[in-house]
Amino acid sequence: MRARGLRAAAAWLVIASVLGGCAWLGLVDTPDSLMQEGQQLYLDKRYDEAIVKFERVIELDNTRWLAYLYLARCYMAKGSWTRAVTNARLAYQAQPGGEDVVPVFSQSLWGAGTEALGGGKFGDAISAFREYLRVKPADAAAYVALGKSFLGAGDRTEALAAFGRALQLNPTHTEANDLVRGLR
Repeated sequence: MRARGLRAAAAWLVIASVLGGCAWLGLVDTPDSLMQEGQQLYLDKRYDEAIVKFERVIELDNTRWLAYLYLARCYMAKGSWTRAVTNARLAYQAQPGGEDVVPVFSQSLWGAGTEALGGGKFGDAISAFREYLRVKPADAAAYVALGKSFLGAGDRTEALAAFGRALQLNPTHTEANDLVRGLR
């Protein structure tokens, strides 16, 4: 009888251990569960919390281009353009044809360029707008912004070339026409 009780206790101990182990496994974050949590936090505009989730996804699996894309979106929402560009670029390099990759990447570059131009960091603005134009080469407004960046940097020749390209794309672009007239 006593041996039977010990076996039953041992069996219950094994069952409890297995169930406890399974319960513990349920608490482990997976890249998929973290992505879902992060996406919901992003939708709820809780960007700092979402960033933590997406960064954890990348720690677990750095091939998750969607995590980089959402990080870029979070940083864009916070106005952190350098970080937005870095993460959007990683998403673009990993999956250039992925859904929303090009729009997020170009939007982050535009934001970074605009911020740099407004802050008088003309070299940074030139870099951002040039990269933007590699992604969206038919954007006349971007050529105007690039031209303004060159003007700010003191390079009238490159500015004129950028304004000229804007006018090739859109001959009626008022701002580009005014800037070209001002340079002549």
